[in-house]
Amino acid sequence: RFWGSSSSSTAGVRSSLGGMAPDVYKPVKPGKLVHAGVSRPRVVLCLSQVDEHIPAAGADTDDGILQQVCKGPHNSVMFISCVGFALPAIVHLYVHRCFADYVAAFGLLCVTCTSTLCDAFCIYHGVYDDGNNNNNNNNNNKNSNVGEASERDSMASSFGTDSSYERAALAGGITPNAVEKLVNEKGDPREIVAPDKWNNFTRLLDRATCVAITAPSLLWWMWCVRPCIIGNVKYFGLFGIAFACNLMGQRYRQANPCGFTIEDGKRIVDPDYRTFERFHFTWHFLLISIFTMSALDRPTPGA
Repeated sequence: RFWGSSSSSTAGVRSSLGGMAPDVYKPVKPGKLVHAGVSRPRVVLCLSQVDEHIPAAGADTDDGILQQVCKGPHNSVMFISCVGFALPAIVHLYVHRCFADYVAAFGLLCVTCTSTLCDAFCIYHGVYDDGNNNNNNNNNNKNSNVGEASERDSMASSFGTDSSYERAALAGGITPNAVEKLVNEKGDPREIVAPDKWNNFTRLLDRATCVAITAPSLLWWMWCVRPCIIGNVKYFGLFGIAFACNLMGQRYRQANPCGFTIEDGKRIVDPDYRTFERFHFTWHFLLISIFTMSALDRPTPGA
């Protein structure tokens, strides 16, 4: 079950909440608040496909990115599938015949690093809203004039709940009352969780690297070594199959991006999230195979 809203009601929520907490992130596109989780049922904020790439849209965390890396990967298969992108890079370096091989190897090594960060290390989530935003509002009121504070107080009272879940309401495009009702249906815990800022940052970094560095470098290599379109059709076809696998996995992740808990150092994973991980490392292994076969396919040795 999820709660959403139309664009008109979303605009109303934004305009009402906009003057209450200046430090609250306003999403580019509202996400969804859902009941999710098997091992630990709770309310989860599923960010939109735009906002999941924006660090400020994620939950706050006290950990730095290096601290999360030092915790190590929790899924060894996913970790292997990420560092595995170094294999076709090594092939390019070992059998290089032109400068394009070095460019392709560089692109693959870049995605090796970013993919490992995104999918193996910085996968955490945190508390996005615990319903105690009034404390934040009071701090903001101290830094504003009396008129602004009175206006915020009147806005808060108009919601009937002192806007206790105003941050989640803005992120989900619904009213704080609707958020509180959603939370009350599940009881404890009352916190709303979402992917943290490093999760979003590394997702942006990884996908930007794929689009801006890795893909152009491999395409240029193919143009230099196998300029014949027919010779490359099979690789584009195989990539399409692999990408379909990735899309299937992302559907499971978007349903619950916080589908695991860590207890006593062990990760307890919900079925949907485990399915996402299986699709995702399969996507990685398929890409590694495709890129390696492509790197070895050199019909024109003199190129």
